[in-house]
Amino acid sequence: MRQGHEVSGFVEGHPRRFRIDSPVGKGTVETLLGLTGVPSGGVYVIHHPPTDLEGRDFFKEFTDRNPGMRAYVGYTAFETDSIPGPWVESCNRMDEIWVPSLFNVETFSAAGVAREKLHVVPHGFDPNDYKPDETRPLEIGERKGFNFLSIFEWTHRKGWDVLIRAYLEEFDPREDVRLILRSYQGGGVIGPDVPPVVEQLSRFITALGYDPEHIPDIHFLDAMVPSESMPALYKAADAFVMPTRGEGWGIPFTESMLMKVPVIATRWGGHLQFMNHNNSYLINIDGIVPVSDEQVRDNPLYRGHRWAEPSVADTRRLLRHVFEHREEAREKGRAAREHILNHFTLHDAAIVIAERLRGLEERKAARSPENRIRLGSGNRKRNGRVPELRILYQARPSIFRLKGGDTDVMIGLMKRFEENGVRIDFSSNTSADLSEYDLVHIFNFDTSLAVNAALQETPYVVTPMYEDRGRFHVKSMETASLFHDFLEGGDPKALERGLAGMREEDPGAAVPLDYVFAASHARAILVNGKAEMSTLRRDFPSAAPIEMVRLGFDRPLAGDGCSGDLFVSEYGVKDFILCVGRLETRKNQLMLLHALRDVDVPLVFVNSDTVQPHYEGLCRRYDRRGETLFTGRVSKEMLFSAYRAARVHALPSWYELPGMVSLEAAWLGCGVVCPDWGTARDYLGDHAFYCRPDDPETIRRAVADALREHPSDALRERLAGLTWEKMLQRVYGIYERIRAKRGTDKERRRLRALAESAKKELVFHKLTGRAWTEIRTRPAEAIESATQLLQYRRNSSTLYFIRGMGHLSLSACGEAEADFKEAIRIQPCYGMRVYLYLSLALLRQGKYAEVPEALRKGLRRHPFASDEMKALAYEYLARAYRGTGETAAAERAVRMLRVLRDHALGPETEEQNIAA
Repeated sequence: MRQGHEVSGFVEGHPRRFRIDSPVGKGTVETLLGLTGVPSGGVYVIHHPPTDLEGRDFFKEFTDRNPGMRAYVGYTAFETDSIPGPWVESCNRMDEIWVPSLFNVETFSAAGVAREKLHVVPHGFDPNDYKPDETRPLEIGERKGFNFLSIFEWTHRKGWDVLIRAYLEEFDPREDVRLILRSYQGGGVIGPDVPPVVEQLSRFITALGYDPEHIPDIHFLDAMVPSESMPALYKAADAFVMPTRGEGWGIPFTESMLMKVPVIATRWGGHLQFMNHNNSYLINIDGIVPVSDEQVRDNPLYRGHRWAEPSVADTRRLLRHVFEHREEAREKGRAAREHILNHFTLHDAAIVIAERLRGLEERKAARSPENRIRLGSGNRKRNGRVPELRILYQARPSIFRLKGGDTDVMIGLMKRFEENGVRIDFSSNTSADLSEYDLVHIFNFDTSLAVNAALQETPYVVTPMYEDRGRFHVKSMETASLFHDFLEGGDPKALERGLAGMREEDPGAAVPLDYVFAASHARAILVNGKAEMSTLRRDFPSAAPIEMVRLGFDRPLAGDGCSGDLFVSEYGVKDFILCVGRLETRKNQLMLLHALRDVDVPLVFVNSDTVQPHYEGLCRRYDRRGETLFTGRVSKEMLFSAYRAARVHALPSWYELPGMVSLEAAWLGCGVVCPDWGTARDYLGDHAFYCRPDDPETIRRAVADALREHPSDALRERLAGLTWEKMLQRVYGIYERIRAKRGTDKERRRLRALAESAKKELVFHKLTGRAWTEIRTRPAEAIESATQLLQYRRNSSTLYFIRGMGHLSLSACGEAEADFKEAIRIQPCYGMRVYLYLSLALLRQGKYAEVPEALRKGLRRHPFASDEMKALAYEYLARAYRGTGETAAAERAVRMLRVLRDHALGPETEEQNIAA
């Protein structure tokens, strides 16, 4: 019988007194409501997603509701390569964020959650709930000789479509096999217009071209299975399979393992916290792809994210393998249970939580004023505490998503400053309000950020990570082109000739990119080595004062990540050659593969997300004698373990400043091979093995030498002084000095003058943008605007390109040719389009003989040009060869054009656009 009660409690985050109808007594109701508020003084852990779709911040609500705690912790997880945007701010307000897997440490960190706040607290399970030797199988229809089981919510993320396709394609209806599916509708799409899951399944099977009445047996369970019966359901299976596209943990996997049921699952996601090749069967993936429109429609939290695409072919292979190797699978199931019992019980989870509670107390003590590093020298409060200093860090918008050396340096400084009481904020907004800040620190040259600081009369410093692009950029792109041609069936001798010829090329004098404003008006430019300093002084004679700041680097704490066992257990290799970094032209991994093509030692790439998927594909296709392994992104703990398990770390990048991973590898005992182009020698001295990035023979020799020689203790001693703490003191001293000057009349006058310069720079960029918009509609005005602007910026490839397009539109092809050639001289890799426009200008003048060389250069320097651009190039080549009477060459170009035509715009469309 329902009763009415007047009760008090929190509703929607606010304390209220209200009436409630409930079949239980008033005391029980108030007790349940009281669980949302707890006594103050403890560590408050919130097990909940941080926000919802409407932006409601649950972490904030619960912390506001329960004031006076020693610390506030959020416990949550997500299944893709990122997290919803509002989660980042919500998580960063907490003292710590606990996630169940290393996978989420990396995905949350990549999205912008402070790395030091993230800690792994795995799920724990009670072994008494899972007794495989004492459990009778659940009776589910007619049992077959082999029974696969899958349990999942009916959403695209669970990969049910991959499972059904693989099962139907692999097995014949006459085979003694069955797939048991326990699924239910979810993902926010339950409603009267949604057909039952079993009906959706039947439609999908039919759409694949199968008759649902003549397929290998599928038994669908649509009835709810009580929790106490779940062990019996697992016991009814010979194997569990789910080709998921992403998991935060994957409880059905753990429960299957506890029941000794062998598991087939995707080789990507949070479940790899407890699954490996020793205790499970892992499905290879076809790549990391955008989350499907279907999933985003059902749950908009996934918008803009990526997840794994499990391979149908590999799922088929593993289904068949487990079906045919049953004793091996049973042994794998027994190993799986032992692994969970040894590492993931409630007792194990309690130990981790206790460690985190101690860690929270230690962190709080470390932040106390008496334990802070003494920063700066003169501008200090009487009690010795660091004075309040407000700094804004600014960088590219993708700095957390596509991590690089700039990410490591920026996050490393932010973390240490926060620990020492200096507030550091971050924004990539080019119009951010700077009124609250003493100064801005910009990572990488960015004119827009520098102009914004100058307009608001706020001093800024720059950490440019400035590379000598003129020395290597063209070579790096042409090298990728040579390897592309080779891997497409080219002649190995042609590859060797091309590489040898490229080594002999003189890149010529470098023309600096348009960073004059940012370099000239900074209050200081922070470089990390002699090569960077000399390159800056050469390219920007009017640059601001240059300050040498030696980098710190991450190193494990005592007993943390100091063993290679973790990596060896996960990947099954040891004493290998390691290369850590994104797979991209600048990192030069293709040259490393080529240099080590005849070496038997395994080569392991720890590679994060790439901005050049085509280059990654080339790397994966390169065949060498020894084993080659690509791990994808790994956790910091796994990375440290990889260094320990490896013999040599080789990173023959075209340029490094100095290569943070090389420092980490050296610290953890690897022999280190690195380029002699950049600042690595400033850090590693004569204790590393150096190579020329354009010469595979020097790379091979350096690796061979590193394999023979044991790293010296002198190298570790040399690196011992490169700490974040020393870097912090150096950088803080620069900040303090700039802030002290800001209050002087001289500095105020300088900042006012700088604001005027920034206004002129802003006008320049606005006029350049206007010239862009005038090209097609008012080409004469665009030419005039570009000509006037070139008086102020002679080395602007953009302005020459704009003027060339204007001339081409007016059929002034000779003038267009001169402008496009000048744009290429200034910036040879400006874009494939400039080479196409140059070729069109030459064709219209009848200069057919010059077109092939122009296009060959363009294609060599833009190996990842779109099919549209390549189709247009081959169309122009065909025209040029016809003009010179080279019929056979023209036909070859036409054949290439036909290959690309299906994926490209018609060439006449582009030419018509130019003429318009």
